[in-house]
Amino acid sequence: MRLKMYWLAMLPLTMMTVACSNTSTTTTTNDSTVSGNLKEAGDNVKDATNVAATNIKQSTDTAISNIKRKITGNPDSEFVVNAVNINKNEIILLNAGIKMGTTKDLKAHAKMMLTDHNKLMAKLQDYAKTKQYPTLTKDWAGKDLSNISTKSGSNWDKAWTGKMIDGHKDDVNIFEDARNKVNDNEIKAIIDNTLPTLHAHLDMMESLKNQLNK
Repeated sequence: MRLKMYWLAMLPLTMMTVACSNTSTTTTTNDSTVSGNLKEAGDNVKDATNVAATNIKQSTDTAISNIKRKITGNPDSEFVVNAVNINKNEIILLNAGIKMGTTKDLKAHAKMMLTDHNKLMAKLQDYAKTKQYPTLTKDWAGKDLSNISTKSGSNWDKAWTGKMIDGHKDDVNIFEDARNKVNDNEIKAIIDNTLPTLHAHLDMMESLKNQLNK
């Protein structure tokens, strides 16, 4: 009789223990399932992001290739695209000169040249829009600026002036070379009107270089 009463007394405790054990197992299982689901979801998002990035790159590469194919073989459009690129480069460098130059003459020259290059950019872009030429652009100045970013004071001024001299020599060569290749009289007029300005800029930068080296 006492033994029977003992087991009857222990029965609720046994059931509670089993219930707690089942609850703990269920909780652990649920946590594991949630963790697995979250990991899977994260992997899916990562995969989708990679696919999207790949698709964007492929689309961009295709667009650039199509633009290059469209302008290749047409001396007028080739010049316009090239001129827009080099002019954009000059504008970036000129803005840097205005902001970071340490002499009044350098800043004044940069401001004056910037006005000329902005006018040229407007002409080139208007022409390209009228003729429906694509103007593929690339910032080349980033490399130029990074090459002189460690310099300061007069050393930066000298390095910047050297970049401007090299850039304007390239500008003059590109415009003079294109003068004998382009067909459109409007483009020839832009070249003829721009070349004296580019030569003046080059002379100005050569003079500034001599001034800075004194």
